[in-house]
Amino acid sequence: MNLSEKLKEPQTNERSKFLVAYAFTTVIFVTEGTGDITATLMLKDPTMLERIISGKSRGISPSVIIRNWECSICHGNYEKCPHEEGSQYDGVICQLIAKNIEFTGASLVDEPKDPRCRVNDLLVISSLDGKKLFEWYGFELYTENIRFKDIQHAYKSKLISQKAAFRLSELFSVKLYGVVRFTE
Repeated sequence: MNLSEKLKEPQTNERSKFLVAYAFTTVIFVTEGTGDITATLMLKDPTMLERIISGKSRGISPSVIIRNWECSICHGNYEKCPHEEGSQYDGVICQLIAKNIEFTGASLVDEPKDPRCRVNDLLVISSLDGKKLFEWYGFELYTENIRFKDIQHAYKSKLISQKAAFRLSELFSVKLYGVVRFTE
């Protein structure tokens, strides 16, 4: 049984009513240095939710405004410096460094330009017998620290309780991906 099939396993025979989902995503990897820019996308479309869970659409295509470009050689404004992108200077290739980036949105896509830009975790909130049913889908990651940051973000944003955040962190420290279901 593959991950997609495991994620589709029903918790009970009772029917639950989908309320909302939150996709925790990596939208941009920083080219100079280390790090990434993350976003949380709210989803209300059950069809898109199914595409994410099945693995058909987990890629992220960010929409950004880049206000300045820096030269990797002189670290000045690229539009005013004498260096040319792709040219070599003293053994170093000139590259553009995006500066003053404004993130304006993101789209879910089947194949992102950068495969690291994708949905890392998905929190689905449904109603089941008068209680809230939480389903946390943890997909395969490039680094496990992303998952723990996503859980912490969900807690700080009051999407899950402290008890749920602790439980999720504990479970995912043993098993790096899969689905966890619980009610509150």
